[in-house]
Amino acid sequence: MRRSVRLAATLAALALTPLACSSTQPMLADVAPGEPLPIDGEWREKTANARFQIGAGRIWALDSFVSGGLWTVRPGQVEILNLKRTGPRTYAGWHPGYKGAYYMSLVSEDRIAILLKAPLGDYTSVLEKIAIDDPQALAAELAGPVPPVPWEDPMLGTAQRANTAQNLQNQSGNASQNAPQSAGTSAPAATPPAPAPPGFAVPPGTDFGRYHALLIGNNGYTQLPKLRSASTDVHEIAKLLRDEYGFEVTVLDDASRNDVLLALERYRRELGARDNLLVYYAGHGWLDEEADEGYWLPVDASPDSSINWIPIATLTASFKAIRAKHVLVVADSCYSGKLTRGIAVRANRPPDYIQRMAEKRARMVISSGGLEPVLDGGRGNHSVFAGAFLDALRGNRDVIDTTSLFSQIRRDVMLHADQTPELADIRKSGHEGGDFLFVPQR
Repeated sequence: MRRSVRLAATLAALALTPLACSSTQPMLADVAPGEPLPIDGEWREKTANARFQIGAGRIWALDSFVSGGLWTVRPGQVEILNLKRTGPRTYAGWHPGYKGAYYMSLVSEDRIAILLKAPLGDYTSVLEKIAIDDPQALAAELAGPVPPVPWEDPMLGTAQRANTAQNLQNQSGNASQNAPQSAGTSAPAATPPAPAPPGFAVPPGTDFGRYHALLIGNNGYTQLPKLRSASTDVHEIAKLLRDEYGFEVTVLDDASRNDVLLALERYRRELGARDNLLVYYAGHGWLDEEADEGYWLPVDASPDSSINWIPIATLTASFKAIRAKHVLVVADSCYSGKLTRGIAVRANRPPDYIQRMAEKRARMVISSGGLEPVLDGGRGNHSVFAGAFLDALRGNRDVIDTTSLFSQIRRDVMLHADQTPELADIRKSGHEGGDFLFVPQR
């Protein structure tokens, strides 16, 4: 069962208005081929919803698309130069348009996780296999160990990432002049996995405030397909938040539209600047493509009338009006990516990071997928996403920020399901650069 009332997956519309310009990336005929790779073949990039060909050390577009709202990429333009194998199931290259290092991890037979490290910021997505040039070479590559997803790879430590990016740029030449150099230059070697980084040091006197959680689990739909795991998920999460993190928790089982909106209205009246609010929703979701609006579907929702549906715009207005300093929404439903406006992963954290994040207002969302169906069940009594969420928080002994939590959840979900969690600030909700912090009770 999937947590939607239809199976047609669509992709997010870009939040930026595309500019009327073309990319200066070179055409395929202008780039010398390199060595073949086990992943050579046709792939679809999930966020852009565009097809790409990987071949002989290059990745080029097969479809026209707008890249990051900045320029139009035409078929035949090269996206990645000097693509090399850096270790078992890992690859690196150079993006001439964004002037950034491009990292790839073959996480399964038909999925590649990608990370672009560029001056404009980090970009993460997934390539989905359409056709492969050499199935035997791919099968041999898959016999290697499962790699970390790129944004967790220790080879991307700050100093080494800078060196790797410079090496790749040197290999690629002056990208702005479309003059890539020889494709024979060797790529950086992979480094062995490193232990997980320690938790953040907490400055004395840091005030984290009070913690509240509203958990909504809808199984018993009256006019839509019933779900199996939503209620179980939120009750298990409620116990974890109470026992290990000291949250004051409200659980809504089989909530109607009124139940949800009244609960949010209560938090608007009662919470203040020292409060933190986590809202977790597990239930059906819906995307109205014609209206460009997403919805949470309460248990009294009808497939024939939107009168009881909860628009994302209504939820966003509620999250903005609530006076709590930090609000984190975790949405385990189909099309929940409509809450986001692009992945926002922080790569570098200064020593006073925790204190700074605790002081700034935050309105963030983790969605279990983008604008796509997501699984109900698949991990024992829990959804794949809820299982990953529980595992990431259970037994934790250090302050963990949402960005770090998301990295653990995302990799876990991607390895077990055909869905890609997203993290972002909530559109038009008053986000000011803070982060929701989970503080275990010691």
